[in-house]
Amino acid sequence: MSDAEWELWQSTWAGASGPLPDVRARARREARRHWLANAAFFALSALTLAVALPEMAKAPEPEVKWIGWLVIAFFAAMSIGYLLIQRGIAVSRTGTPRDALAFLERRLRVERLTAHLVRWVYAALCLAFLFIFPRLIAHHEKPWLEKAITYPWMLLALIATFTAPWWVARRNRKHQEEIDRWRRWMDEQQL
Repeated sequence: MSDAEWELWQSTWAGASGPLPDVRARARREARRHWLANAAFFALSALTLAVALPEMAKAPEPEVKWIGWLVIAFFAAMSIGYLLIQRGIAVSRTGTPRDALAFLERRLRVERLTAHLVRWVYAALCLAFLFIFPRLIAHHEKPWLEKAITYPWMLLALIATFTAPWWVARRNRKHQEEIDRWRRWMDEQQL
């Protein structure tokens, strides 16, 4: 929707009661954030793979190579899941206010599904790591110290990622309520 069309929409709202919702600005902001999040995710994934994998390939221990394959599998699962979840969310224009609301709802759906993706992919990564890590450090001088340092951090990361759907839903509840208010207002004004 062009700015002129948007102004025309707003002029039809002039007789409406209550504040005019600025849905388009919110949808544009969210679309920009969505694009930046995608760019950051894929750039960090590519950078991690480009830096870590060559060094892992040089390592003589077979466990390090297993970890390399585990890292590749992790990023592949995250990337494929992330792309599949995002099908249909792209917005080139915010369109009408109802289009903007639909985009905002799709964005919340993507966040919810991504939280579940993170939960399960990271849980699988931790499970595989529990089998590989002890073998990797078994011949080290103080494997118990490495376990004492590594396992608590892995547990903390597992707790943070496993609870992601809960805290994402909690954060998005406020946004969904705002979208619902805007939709009710548009319905009341018959827009």
